[in-house]
Amino acid sequence: MAVKPELDQATGQKKIFDLFDAVRIPSPRAMVMAPRLLILDETLSSLDQLEQARLLELFDELQSKHKFTYIFISHDLALVRKACTRIAVMYLGRVVELAENRELFFKPRHPCTRAMLAALPTLEDNRYDAATCLLDGEPPSPVHIPQGCSFKTRCPDAIDACTAQLPPLCKAGSTLVECHLFAQKEALQQAGWLIGA
Repeated sequence: MAVKPELDQATGQKKIFDLFDAVRIPSPRAMVMAPRLLILDETLSSLDQLEQARLLELFDELQSKHKFTYIFISHDLALVRKACTRIAVMYLGRVVELAENRELFFKPRHPCTRAMLAALPTLEDNRYDAATCLLDGEPPSPVHIPQGCSFKTRCPDAIDACTAQLPPLCKAGSTLVECHLFAQKEALQQAGWLIGA
């Protein structure tokens, strides 16, 4: 895929690339190496929605043609929802939930994910009550992460185990969630004391 600079009609000089080109040009360069994995770290955050949509189409086209995987890193959940099939939610450097797109947006397991979705502006009915899902307080220092669950200081569902030890990664359907509450549910299900959930 060649990118040729356009000439300015008035001056005859080469045009300076705009933001869209600045993001679009490195993508074909990366494809020259035939990667199996491409990491896109906040690649679209500086662009408007039209340019984002155009680049997402380009990434999809490149992905289907070259059969690579891309990791799309972003704080923009609306963009993540459009771009990704499987999503990892991180808090203080740890993956707290890993789920398929639809599962994450319609049946989030981790309190951090629910809080993020409650804060997301949406035209749909928001399924997450801001009064119970939005977080109070400040996150702990990323330099001095406390013992146990790093989310415990902001979690409305925190229990004693959250203070003492790091939560295990548990399977909840097709989702992986790092939470003591799901570890307890999993243990009760295995013991036959809890059906479903």
